[in-house]
Amino acid sequence: SSLTFRRAQLVALVAMLEDHKDEAVAALASDMGRPAAEAGGEVAVSIREAKDAASSLERWSAPEPKPVHLMMQPSHAAVRRSPYGACLIIGPYNYPLMLCLEPLIGAIAAGNATLLKPSELTPATAAFLEKRIPAYLTAEACRVVTGGVEVSQALLATQWDFIYFT
Repeated sequence: SSLTFRRAQLVALVAMLEDHKDEAVAALASDMGRPAAEAGGEVAVSIREAKDAASSLERWSAPEPKPVHLMMQPSHAAVRRSPYGACLIIGPYNYPLMLCLEPLIGAIAAGNATLLKPSELTPATAAFLEKRIPAYLTAEACRVVTGGVEVSQALLATQWDFIYFT
């Protein structure tokens, strides 16, 4: 995916969190009993990470020149980063918003298509992500599925280029 597309998705994620911060905080309070200040901090960290990623895309994506052995002169070498492809993120229950969104931010910045499966142990946060992400991000960037252990098992039985689970 292009850097323009990636940046637009990251900016949309920031907008989602800023537009619905109170809803996210309420979901975290419902699931985890978190005070508003702590839950708001979890949202704020994700907003900051998405903004940082959006502003760093060019630098992260630029070819990294590498030295070439004298025998290979006058050639040039560089590391060129490319997306993994299809990524699965299985969210944990302990930081159900931040530990879903942090890897999602990285996956989007790297140009990967991602399937996000929030923890079934945090139903309010899972419902928030399931409702809000499709309204802000394209399906090419991220899709959200919810469900219990059987859903996770079915997803893990599928071929993925990268799996994030903490």
